[in-house]
Amino acid sequence: MPSALEIAEAAISAGHTTITATQAAGIRAQLQTMQEPGYTREVWLDIAMAGAKSIHDHNLAMIAGATVTEIGPPRGFENITPDDWAIVRNDRITRWWGNEIGDTAASIAVRVIDEIVDGRIIRHAPDLCINVDGAFSASETHEIIDALQAALRALAETEGVDA
Repeated sequence: MPSALEIAEAAISAGHTTITATQAAGIRAQLQTMQEPGYTREVWLDIAMAGAKSIHDHNLAMIAGATVTEIGPPRGFENITPDDWAIVRNDRITRWWGNEIGDTAASIAVRVIDEIVDGRIIRHAPDLCINVDGAFSASETHEIIDALQAALRALAETEGVDA
């Protein structure tokens, strides 16, 4: 199993240059908890590099988020904390604002995504997210419809946000 220093050196060699010594030690500690006796040193290092890339991406997203001018929350999201900035598909740096609507058998939310593009925050149009799983009684269906109406009102309020 590689040491924290070896993990840090390998991460930097692989281009994951934002990894700190503390983060490399954390990766090493996670490897120790796995207790897989049959792994070769190369397999351990490959697993460590997957963790190092994830931490590096998180670090880059946090750095990018700290260097842009904040634009504040979307309308209707003033009391909601967004997710942390994160690197997603195609190396896009985004954060999500999620406003859960109602307390029903279905998961209903209005979601707004901010993206860092060319050093500034671009706010995307809001989305209505509905996740329904299973069959519902008549009273549950009524609650879901009420929550959908509330979500559509929240979506309409949020639509007025300038991009």
